[in-house]
Amino acid sequence: MPGIEKDTIKKLVTFQKEVEKVFHDVFTVGSDASYNQVAYNINYPVPVDIIEGHDTFTIEIEIPGVKKDNIKLSILNNSLIIKGLKSRPTPKNSKQHYYCIERNFGKFHRIIDLPSTAATSKIAASHSNGLLTITLQKVSDRRGRMKEIKID
Repeated sequence: MPGIEKDTIKKLVTFQKEVEKVFHDVFTVGSDASYNQVAYNINYPVPVDIIEGHDTFTIEIEIPGVKKDNIKLSILNNSLIIKGLKSRPTPKNSKQHYYCIERNFGKFHRIIDLPSTAATSKIAASHSNGLLTITLQKVSDRRGRMKEIKID
C-alpha cells in the first residue's frame, strides 16, 4: 500500500489478532458455545441503594426474578459480597420462542464497601418482591469525639 509503512501494517495486524483473541476468550465457553452460555458467564450490574438511618444502614438491591436460593451473601473484612444467578426465562411451550429479550439474566456479583461504623456481626437480610434488603446495625465510632489524654 502506498503511503503506509510495512512496520505500521504489521503492528495493525498484530493488534487485530490480539483483539480477536480477547473476544474469543471472553465469548467462548466451550467448543459449542452459544449466546445463552456466553450470557451466563458475563456479570450484569444490579442497582443498589444504601440508606443511612440513625442507628442502622439499610442496603436495598433490586433483583427481580431471582430466587432466594440463588443468592449468596457474605462479609469479608468491611465488604459485603453479593453473588447470584438469574435464570433465563423459557417460553411456555415448544412452539413459542422469544422474539426479543431485554431483561438481564445470568450471573451477578457486587461488592459493597461498608462504612467503618457498620457492625458486620449484626446483620439481617430479607428477600421480597424482587428486593433484597440487608440491614446492619451501627456501632458508635469513638474516633469522632475529642477526648483529653493525660500525660504521665
